[in-house]
Amino acid sequence: FQDAEVKRGKRIGKGNFADAYLAEIVSGGRGVVMKVPKDQRAVEECKKEMSSIMNVAGQKNIIRFEGVYINARGSQCFLVEHCGLGSLDKLHHKFDLLDDSKFWPIAKGLLFALDHLHRHGILHRDVACRNLLITEKWEVKLSDFGLTVRAPNGVYDTQPGENLPWAWMPVESLKNRRLPYA
Repeated sequence: FQDAEVKRGKRIGKGNFADAYLAEIVSGGRGVVMKVPKDQRAVEECKKEMSSIMNVAGQKNIIRFEGVYINARGSQCFLVEHCGLGSLDKLHHKFDLLDDSKFWPIAKGLLFALDHLHRHGILHRDVACRNLLITEKWEVKLSDFGLTVRAPNGVYDTQPGENLPWAWMPVESLKNRRLPYA
């Protein structure tokens, strides 16, 4: 997408590598989220993440990559599907997420997304409420593929110095430096 094809709106998030903005694809008026990388290293991280998303595209509970946008300064930005209710971690104060009509569709959608990833030999490694986005129809979308790795045999052996979501990892995975999903 070129500059005139996308309208950027307000900032809705701030991450380590990129800020997120509401945006609109002018032709068709489709709402998206624009990830604006902070520097060249962040551009490379975003490219890796978008590539991971494209490798598992087609499952309805995985966030959809919409395209690359080149802004007026020639910088690359990345467009992904917009989920109107936002992340699950921000919704528990507004809704009763233990209600069957909310809980089971979210749990089922997450399981379908993870099953899809695992069938493709991919380990997400950062499943957290902040990375579960909810649409206006209460569909869950797994997002943030920045830590995904290939694990074709069902196990991934971590590398020394590798970024890991250690606060959320099982003790045995930290000890053995092995991440299984089977």
